[in-house]
Amino acid sequence: PAHVERPMPAQRGPVDDLGSKQDTVNMTRAIALLRGINVGGHNKLPMADLRSLFTDLGCTDVATYIQSGNVVFDTSAKDLRTLGARATARIESTFGLQVPVQTRTGKELAGTSAAHPVTDAPGEEKLRNVMFLETEPTAKMLQAFEPNCSFGEVYEVIGRELHVFHPEGQAKTKFTHTYVERVFATASTTRNWRTVTKLHEMLG
Repeated sequence: PAHVERPMPAQRGPVDDLGSKQDTVNMTRAIALLRGINVGGHNKLPMADLRSLFTDLGCTDVATYIQSGNVVFDTSAKDLRTLGARATARIESTFGLQVPVQTRTGKELAGTSAAHPVTDAPGEEKLRNVMFLETEPTAKMLQAFEPNCSFGEVYEVIGRELHVFHPEGQAKTKFTHTYVERVFATASTTRNWRTVTKLHEMLG
């Protein structure tokens, strides 16, 4: 079953200088999304190790959700700008895995949760996905974007997210990461609507 995991709380010393106080004030609740771990027995990365890795990178109050690489944490706004690249490098040096890592702030994920173009599909959470993109597509890229929607897919690109509804399911879809990444020239990772909603809840 899906569950949230957290490490034991660390002991924290007193805030004894202005810099530490400033860092505390500027902390941001955010998420990291890993691509392609623990899938079909490949790219195995235990969640306890992943939480430790993010703690080592300076994050606090780190939690994970299910095994697909969803991390919720606090960090400074400054550190968040480089966290994805630093996490990718640390995962490769520690575990020998090449895993793209994207980040979003709580505010950004709240916008994603409110923006899905298909909101009236009854009970179809598993058919609603969000492809998170590392960079936002240009106007020229969007003009060239003509995915194969032969199974009735409905989609909309909003900022750095590609929202997709698969009315016929995803078993035969031709709406693929390979095509999306080729046209948009960026990395992507997908989460279903249930996961997006749960992460939004965890961010508070």
